[in-house]
Amino acid sequence: MDTMVALLCAAALMLPMAKPANPAPSGRSVILLVDSSPLLTPELRSPLQAGLRTEVERSANYRWVEPPAISLDELALALNCSGMDDVCIRKAGDTLKADAVILAAASSTPRKEVVLTLVHLKPQKPTRMAAVPLQEPDSTVGAARQALRALLGPVKPTRLVVLTTPPGAVVQLDGEHKGASPLTLNDIPEGAHRITVSKAGLEPQTVDVNIPVGESTEVKVTLSSVPGAAPAATVGAQATPTEAAPEEQEEGGGMRYAVTGTGAVGAGGGLLSLVVAAAALASASAVVAFSAYLFTVNQTEGPRNVVGPIRANQTQIVVFQIVSGVLFAGAATFGLAGAVGVLAGVAVALAGTMMGGE
Repeated sequence: MDTMVALLCAAALMLPMAKPANPAPSGRSVILLVDSSPLLTPELRSPLQAGLRTEVERSANYRWVEPPAISLDELALALNCSGMDDVCIRKAGDTLKADAVILAAASSTPRKEVVLTLVHLKPQKPTRMAAVPLQEPDSTVGAARQALRALLGPVKPTRLVVLTTPPGAVVQLDGEHKGASPLTLNDIPEGAHRITVSKAGLEPQTVDVNIPVGESTEVKVTLSSVPGAAPAATVGAQATPTEAAPEEQEEGGGMRYAVTGTGAVGAGGGLLSLVVAAAALASASAVVAFSAYLFTVNQTEGPRNVVGPIRANQTQIVVFQIVSGVLFAGAATFGLAGAVGVLAGVAVALAGTMMGGE
C-alpha cells in the first residue's frame, strides 16, 4: 500500500514537467484514464487511447497531460476507492493536479459499450457522459472519438496556408476561386481537398491534400514555365521595349515594303485586266446586237446598205458573229486573269503588312 501511494505521488510530481505534444497558450489540463476491464482488449485499448488523445489535442478548450504510469485499478486502490465513481474521479483529478478528467470505461449492462465520462474540477461543472457500442476496434474507436469531440466542444481552427513560387498565383479550392497567393484559409472542412494553382505564362499545378481537424496545413507549390512560352511578366514590373539594331530594322523594313509593293502591283494589274474585260464584254455585246439587226434586215428587206458601206448580206453577218465571239472570249480571259490578280495581290500585300507587325 505504501509503495502504491509513493508511486502515485511520484507520478503527480512528474506531471507538471510533462510536455504536451501540442501545447496551447490556454485551456484546461485534462487527463485520460482508461478502464482495465477485459472487455477493452489490447487490440482496442491502444488505438482507443491514441484516438481520444488526438481529440483532446484538437480541442480549443483543453490541453493534454500525460496520465500516470499506473493502471486504473492501482489508482483506485491508492485513493482508497472501491470503484471509479464521480467522487473517486474527482479525487484522482485533484491528486494528479488536473483541471478535468476523462474516464473511458467498458460496461456490459444492459449492453456492451464504452462509456466516456468528462468530469470538470476547475471550475466545477456538471459531469457529462456519452456511450458508444462496443464493436470491432475501428468502429468503436471512430464512434468514441466522435462522442468525445461532442463532449469537449469547439476544436482549434482548421487552417490552410498556400504558398507559391512565384507569388501572386490564383488559388482554387475544390474548383472554387479563393484568391491569390500567399493565401491563408480558415475553417476549412476536414478531409480530402484539391488545390489548383495557376498563373499566366506558367504551368498550372494541382495538389491533393488531406486536412485534419484543428490543425494548420501548409502547402508549397512551385510553378514552372510552359514549354515554348515566353516568360510571364513580373507583377508590378514595367517592361522596357528594346530597339532592334539598325541593320535588322532596315533589313526587316525592306522585306516588308518589297512584299507589300509586289502585292499592290499585282492587285493593280488585276484591276486593269478587269477593266479590259469589261470593255471587251461591252464591245462583244454591241457587235452581237448589230449582227442581229443585220440578220433581221436581210430576212425582211433583202441585201441593202444599212450603215454607210455596210451591206446586209449573209457573209457580213457571219463576220460580225465571229468578231463578237472573239470579243466574248477575250472578255472571259481578261476577267478571270483580273480576278486572280486582284485576289493574289491583296493576299501578298496583307502578308507584307503582317510581316511589319511582328
